[in-house]
Parts: sequence; C-alpha cells; structure tokens
Amino acid sequence: MLKALRSVAKPLVALLLALVLAGCATFDFAPEDSAAPPHHGPKSFLNVPYGPTHTLGGLIRCYLALEPPDPPAIPPELLPREFKPEIVAPDLEHIRTPDRGSIQVTWISHSSFLIQVEGLSILTDPVFSRRASPFPFIGPSRLAPPGLDFKDLPRIDGVLLSHNHYDHMDKWTLQRLGDSPRIFVPLGHRRLLAAWGLFRVSELDWWQTSPLGPVLIHAVPARHNSNRSLFDGDRAL
Repeated sequence: MLKALRSVAKPLVALLLALVLAGCATFDFAPEDSAAPPHHGPKSFLNVPYGPTHTLGGLIRCYLALEPPDPPAIPPELLPREFKPEIVAPDLEHIRTPDRGSIQVTWISHSSFLIQVEGLSILTDPVFSRRASPFPFIGPSRLAPPGLDFKDLPRIDGVLLSHNHYDHMDKWTLQRLGDSPRIFVPLGHRRLLAAWGLFRVSELDWWQTSPLGPVLIHAVPARHNSNRSLFDGDRAL
C-alpha cells in the first residue's frame, strides 16, 4: 500500500504545485512608513497568530494518509449517535419584508449570514459555490446546500468580507452579486477585487470604521491568517 502511495506522490505533488501556482493572486500591500501601526510589517501584515500553520508537505502527507489529520474540536463520542442538526426552511416572507425596527439574521452556511437592519440587507462572507477552491473541479466541496438560495436573496446593500480564504471570499459569488453592493474588506484586497470587476470597495485597517447608510462598519482584529496561495501569506489583513 505504501509503495503504491509513493508511486503517485510525485505526480500528485506536481499537480498540487500547478494548482497552487494557477490559483495565485496579486495583493496590494501598504508601503513602509515610519508612522505605520505595529501590525504593518516590512513585507507583510502581522496578523494575530492563532496556532501552528500547515506546510505543503504536511498537507500532502495527510492527503496520502501517511499521518493522521488534526483531531476534531469536539470528540465524536460526545456527539449523539447519527447526529444531524435540524434544517429549518428560511422565512422568505420575513426576508422580503423585514421589520425595520429590529435586527434580523438568517444563517446561510459556514460564515455566510444575511443581516437585515435599518432597511439594509448585508451579506457576510457569502459563498454559494459548490467548492471552496480556485477551481470548480477540485477542492473541498459542500456537505449541504446553502440554507437560502441565491435567487431568494433580497437586494444586497453591502458585503462584509472577513479575510481572503476561499471558504470566505468566493469570486463566483461576488461576481454574481455584481458591483451594486458596497464591499467592505480589510487592507490589501482592493486590487484583487478590481481584477474581478468589483470597484465599490472600502478597505479598512484595524479599528477603522466606514458608514453604510445609517449603519457604521467597524474593522477589528481576529486570530487568523490570510492567503490564497503558498506565496502571499498575510499580504492582506
């Protein structure tokens, strides 16, 4: 078995490298400034570390089953047998006519939420694609469809993007939303979004704010990193 795995390792590594290179994106980076904040490094941002990072070699070994993956956050034995969360159909009537005097939140999937407040409809990290990947034919795929169909979305006024990982910043979904919503992103993403044909972009550094109608958007730090390839780690916040 191990011999067979080794026989496919070289072509698999070549394929992975080709996919990584093909999925590379170019990011802006704030120029050096003696008065720059402490999290603005000379070549990248100093995002808040969240733990050990995975190397390409480690990912390949895990993919080939040569070493076990990280243990789940919740041990399987603590979950009920055949655990399946209840799926609740969205209330489309309330989504179409939300109460302007309250905040209404609809969970779509993962980090994708529809927030309706003060007459605005705002999406967070919208991902409606089947895969979280630079390519439609390979990469992590959905285990369940979105809780709200794209066609049932109301008119979207704003989009909040937390960072640039593929399961949070989806090119296909953003292009389908078009250039009508204003997009709020951390520093370093404007050039990539412009390459996708999206120009109504507000870039924010930590602790900066920007208005969206009567709502004020705040950018705050998070324990995470950013990258869309092997070569752009933390080039964006």
